[in-house]
Amino acid sequence: MLREEMTLAQIAIERHVHPTMLHRWPSGLDYFGENATRMRYSEFATATLPLGSGMVKGGCKQVAAAREKNGAMNWRRKGAHAIASLRAVHRSGAWARQPHMRRPTRP
Repeated sequence: MLREEMTLAQIAIERHVHPTMLHRWPSGLDYFGENATRMRYSEFATATLPLGSGMVKGGCKQVAAAREKNGAMNWRRKGAHAIASLRAVHRSGAWARQPHMRRPTRP
């Protein structure tokens, strides 16, 4: 039997999934079904493309740390998160699209 033809119950039995966890499976299966075209891992590996998110996560961490540690800056987690969120809104252009968020013009 092909893996694609296996029922949810058959997969659960094969994987020894506890019955109380079965309610979470449909949303996961929907996700995989909707994103199958993005999950061509063997094709990506053959093209020597990175498969993990480690490089992206490491890069984000390095950029965030560099921005938070400029000069004599010292941030607590709550403040750093607030500033990072504001910067993301500004850099995405969302800030500029909100009239009530724009800087008032001087007469």
